[in-house]
Amino acid sequence: MAVLLGLLTVPPATAQDLREGLAAYGRGDYAAALREIGPLAAAGNPRAQNNIGLMFLRGQGVPKDEAQAVAWFRPAAARGYATAQYNLAVMHLRGLGVPRDFVEAATWFRLAADQGHARAQYNLAVMHLKGDGVLRDNAEAAAWLGKAAARGHPGAAEILRSMRGEGGEGGERAAAASLPAMRGDDDGTGAAPAAKPPPQPAPAGQEAPAAPPGPAPEPSPAIAPPAPGAFRVQLGAVRSESVAAREAERLNRILGPALGALRVEPVRADLGERGVYFRLRAGPLDGRAAAGALCRDLGERGQPCIVVKP
Repeated sequence: MAVLLGLLTVPPATAQDLREGLAAYGRGDYAAALREIGPLAAAGNPRAQNNIGLMFLRGQGVPKDEAQAVAWFRPAAARGYATAQYNLAVMHLRGLGVPRDFVEAATWFRLAADQGHARAQYNLAVMHLKGDGVLRDNAEAAAWLGKAAARGHPGAAEILRSMRGEGGEGGERAAAASLPAMRGDDDGTGAAPAAKPPPQPAPAGQEAPAAPPGPAPEPSPAIAPPAPGAFRVQLGAVRSESVAAREAERLNRILGPALGALRVEPVRADLGERGVYFRLRAGPLDGRAAAGALCRDLGERGQPCIVVKP
C-alpha cells in the first residue's frame, strides 16, 4: 500500500475521483485509473480496492499478479462488497493466486448471492448441482437458479428448463457444460473495459522498459491479541429480518450437532447506502483457531462459513 501511495502524488481522494477513475478504466486509460482510484483503495474504499484487484488480475497498468489481485479483492469482500466477494470466490474456484478451494469459493459465492449478485447465485447453484464444496442438492440449486434467472442470468434459465424437463437429471449436465463460462472479471462498472493492444517485444539489442512497481496490500496495523470469545462464525447475510429469523432456525436445526451449545442468531448491520443486512452468526468462540475449526467442520457439511469478529 505504501508503494501505491508513493506512486500517486495527488490530493485526498473523493467520490468524484472514483467516478473519474472508473471512467478512465472503462476507456482503457489505466494510468489515469490508477492515479484516481489508487488513493481511494488505499483508504479502504471497497469498490476502488476491487478495481485495483482487477487491474492486477489482468495486468492493466500494473504487472499481472494474481496473488496481488487476491490481496486487493479480500479486504473489499470482507467489507461486504458483493462484486469483490464474487471475484474472490472465482479466484478460489480456479486456484488463481491462492490454492484451489471449493469450500472457500462456495463461502464467498454465498455471501455475494445473499446480496442478489446474479453470477454468484448461478455459480453457487452449479456447485450444489455438482457437489463441489457444498452438499449436492438439486432443490437448493433450483432455488438459486430461480433467483439468478429472475435477475436475467440466461444460463440459469437454461439449466432450470433442463431440470424441469428431465426431472432434475438434466441440470447437472447443463451445469457442467456451462461451467467454463464462469468469469471473475465483474468490475461493477456496467461496461467492459476497452481492449488494449498486446505489448510489443523490444527491438533486438534493446531491453524492454522495466514494469513500474505495483502496490502491495496494506499491512495490518499492530493490535492487541483479541480477548477470548471475540470471534464468531458467519454463515450468511440477508436483507429481510423475517427471512433471517427463518434461516437461523433452519441452520440451528440442521447444524445442531456441529454447533453444540452455540446458536445461530441474526445480527443487524446498517451498511449505510448499501442498506440494512441481517448477518447470521454463531458464537462467541475462544480464539480464531476455534472459530476456524468450526468453520472447517461446517464446510465439510456443505455450509459456507467465514470467521468474523464483532
